[in-house]
Amino acid sequence: MKIKNESDLKKISDKTKDALVSSEIRIHVGTATCGLAKGAHLVKEALETELKNQKLKAQVVEVGCNGMCHHEPIVDVIQKGKPKITYGPLTPDQAAPLVKAIKKGTILPEQVIFRTDEEENLVTGESLNLMNFISYYCLFFFATKKFY
Repeated sequence: MKIKNESDLKKISDKTKDALVSSEIRIHVGTATCGLAKGAHLVKEALETELKNQKLKAQVVEVGCNGMCHHEPIVDVIQKGKPKITYGPLTPDQAAPLVKAIKKGTILPEQVIFRTDEEENLVTGESLNLMNFISYYCLFFFATKKFY
């Protein structure tokens, strides 16, 4: 869609927001240069295969760099009503246990980098609580291992 005016931009914004708050599980795989150099494409393929094998409906989305190249390949698991969980570095053989954990509503604590509870839209100033919406970075409570 070619953006011709502010109304077109709003339509795209609304469509994107609707996709983010869908009931589907979204799995973001960091596939910028740093992620690809460390095998993110193999992790993405393994996740897609495991989702089919374990019959779990989820959307796997390639995303850019989040600045944590040293943890690549990085995978974010986003589920409505739960904090976003960021894993890394992941290998293709960890796809099966990750998908199994998602199905069970658990996590892989040894691979968790952090969890995200809330995001702020820097353009609008709108705060998005991940327990009702989706994404932003805040540190995890590694000492207590209380991830949910």
